[in-house]
Amino acid sequence: MKNIQGYTLIELMVVMALVGIMTGYAIVSYSQHRETQNANIAKVEMQNLQIQLQEYKATNLTYKGFPTTSESVYLDPSARSPKKIYEISVVDLDNGVALNSNAAIGNDWAIKATPVSQSNPGNNIILVNSQGVQCMNKKSDNVTYKTCGTTAQNSTSW
Repeated sequence: MKNIQGYTLIELMVVMALVGIMTGYAIVSYSQHRETQNANIAKVEMQNLQIQLQEYKATNLTYKGFPTTSESVYLDPSARSPKKIYEISVVDLDNGVALNSNAAIGNDWAIKATPVSQSNPGNNIILVNSQGVQCMNKKSDNVTYKTCGTTAQNSTSW
């Protein structure tokens, strides 16, 4: 008798199924990691704007007239064709207009980062304001310049 060695078709199918399941988990984990990375990049930019706002108020005694109204956040700004991931807006908290507008009051501010691509619904809308609110939510309907909604509406603090 010959000694035949090899794998049966069932064994190969089981291995392929296990590899497929592990690949599925890896893809989901990687996409969640990218969403977290994108949000963290936007948060750093928002914190830089907060510092600039505080320096502006220390000099001018008001936030009114702050020059930045919106800013784009890129995933890799040094890349040949950088991918824009967030659009950040800086507004007067009291009436929602740009701080450099004549209608701005200038007592308080809000910074909101909105994902640019609607093709990636996993990215959060991120909010921070001068009243100490730091939150994010996936649903834009729940986010105003004063709050991100309730915990029941998927709002999380950061």
